Parts: sequence; structure tokens; C-alpha cells
Amino acid sequence: MRRINIFIFLLIFPLLNSYTFASCGSASCPLHSNNPFLMGLFSLRLSHEYIYQDRIFMGSSRAFVGAVPEEHDEVSTLNQITSFALGYGLTDFLSLNFAVPFIHREHSQFHNEDEERELENWNFTGLGDAVLSANISLFNDDENTSSFDLLAGVKLPTGITNFKNPDEEPAEVTIQPGTGSADFL
Repeated sequence: MRRINIFIFLLIFPLLNSYTFASCGSASCPLHSNNPFLMGLFSLRLSHEYIYQDRIFMGSSRAFVGAVPEEHDEVSTLNQITSFALGYGLTDFLSLNFAVPFIHREHSQFHNEDEERELENWNFTGLGDAVLSANISLFNDDENTSSFDLLAGVKLPTGITNFKNPDEEPAEVTIQPGTGSADFL
């Protein structure tokens, strides 16, 4: 019973804090940390991005699939990314953050080979690459409405990199949930 009470306390405790922070927009930027920068303060963030790309453009004009002959003609891509992030304020100007994304992606394209046109589809869900980062606030106004922050970190190769479609065709690196490499941010 004591473990249940501690678990409930940990879920409710962030709500008791007098500081409330929010962001607006239909999709969040993975580099925007929205940190409170208060020493000793933990922050939890859950975000969801939904981006559906199904319109073909050439410059600012509408076009059609295959308007520019390529090896692959992109048809559509649906990206849904749900991220859980945990942050901790080491000082009033420095915080550490750890974020884990969970990705659902659907991608369709035509593969053009020797005048044959084959529709290829991928539909997968999996863990993306985690990010460990540090934020330092270089400027923050008194009302906490404007700030200038410096972010540095590393993207860890935790994401899945071996998704294939039903025809056993591997997905391109750019649509896999993970890259398979550690990279500096």
C-alpha cells in the first residue's frame, strides 16, 4: 500500500508546483525544451506531433506524383511522434534533460525501375532515438516570457533501424525510427 501512495504522490506532486509552463502550436520542436530553469525542480513533459505530408509541390505550385522523374516518387508520409521527457534544474540557469520518442510512421512511394512503377508501403511503430541534453539560459526576462538558451547534447542510438515492408524491402534511413548512430546536437 505504501508503494501505491508513493506512486500517486509522484504523479500528483508536479501539479502542486506554483510554476506552470506551456507551449502553443500544433507540433513541438524537438529542440525546444520549455525548461523552467529553477534549481532542484523536476519537469515532466509529454508531447505529441502529428504531421501528414500528402501534397506535392514544385516551388510554390501544386504538382502531381512523378512530376519530376526520380528513382522514388514520394506519395505520402504520416509522422506521429509521442515524446516523454524528464528534466532537472541543476541551477537557475542550467538544466539536464532526457527525452524518449515513440514513433508511428506510414510512408508510401513509387519505386521506378526500368520503366516499371511499383507502389511501396511501410507502416511501423517503434522506439526512436533518445536524446540526452543540457540547456543553459543565456538570457531570461523577469516575466519568463522571453529567453535565449544554448542547447548541447547527444542523440543516442536507441531507435529501431531494421523495419521492412511486407515485401521485405528495408525502409530508407530517413524514415526509420532510429539512425543507428550516436550524434552530437
